[in-house]
Formats: sequence, structure tokens, C-alpha cells
Amino acid sequence: MKKVIAISSVLLGVVFLAGCGQQPVSQTQPTTPAPVAQTPAQPVATQPVPAAPIQENVYTNAQYGFQLTLPKGWENYKPVVNETTSNKNVVAYVCIDLPTSDKTWPGDTDPKTGKSMMGYASMFAVTVWSANGYNAEVKRCKTEPDPSCPGTNVMPAKSDNYVFAIDGPQAMPDDLLKSIANGYIETVRQSFKLTN
Repeated sequence: MKKVIAISSVLLGVVFLAGCGQQPVSQTQPTTPAPVAQTPAQPVATQPVPAAPIQENVYTNAQYGFQLTLPKGWENYKPVVNETTSNKNVVAYVCIDLPTSDKTWPGDTDPKTGKSMMGYASMFAVTVWSANGYNAEVKRCKTEPDPSCPGTNVMPAKSDNYVFAIDGPQAMPDDLLKSIANGYIETVRQSFKLTN
């Protein structure tokens, strides 16, 4: 009987070992987990970042309530506001001057110093008329026409208090004459806007 128990124990052990036999090493050995790609907290932009907007070369006059866009290349302009005029109906002349290589060119008179701005040339002037003064001048010019009479073709706008006209220069130094595009006065006129 001892032999039967011994054989039964061996058979039971074999069955047990067969059911729980060794598995391949790859399944029983601890494995290192594969690296996991990390996802950034914020999604990455797929579109390029837009460039900063191009700033236009805009002159704004808060005192008289207007603005206009100047041509490219005029970044070094100087505005000259002259409120001393020979015409009692004109409130001011607002001139836009550019530097010229001709340092002997007599630019507009600087109202602060009373001296000509040498080396600058007036590119155009905005004539600021009082509204009543403009109407009186138009009436006078019907019977007494002269070169100082306001032209209707140069007037970009009217406000409650003012009438504005833009006129080009009577003369210009050679370097600016060669570099300035024809038709710039009309472009400036078309950009004129009231701000008040």
C-alpha cells in the first residue's frame, strides 16, 4: 500500500507540474514598459504666427480734427502748423515737410523760432478755413477772382467749424522731385478723414 501511495503522490505531482509548468521566460520575466510619448499640455500651433501689422504712416491733427495717410518713404516728415496767416478767413496752414539733400532749400517757417527750416521742403499744405470765412471768401471770389480764391477741386472735407483744402507745392528740390511718385497729392486727398 505504501507503493500505491508513493506512486499516486508522484503522479499527482506530475499532473500538478504539467498544469503549472514553466511558461516561456518572456511571459514570466518582468518586462520594462515601452516608453510612452508624452503629450504636451498645450497643443502645438500648426499655423504660422502672423507678422505684426504694418503701421501706416498716418498724420493726425487733433486740434483741427483730421488725419491723413502719407506715402511710404515719408517717415521722416515734419508737420508745421502755422496759425499766422495773411488771410483773415484762414485759421491755419498745416504743412508736411520732408528732408532734402539740398541743405540750402528754405523750408517752411518754424512757428517756434520764426526761422526757415533749411534742408526741408514743403510737400503739401492743408489749408484750414473757418466755415464762415470760407463761405465769405467764396462769395468775394465770385466778384473779385484772384489766385488766393479757394478752389473746389482741392477740398477734401468740411466739418461744423472748418473747411479743409489740400494744395501741392509751387516748387520742389530735385532730389525729392525725382523720388516722389506722381499723383501723391491726390492719394493724400483721398486718405483725408475727419476725426471729430
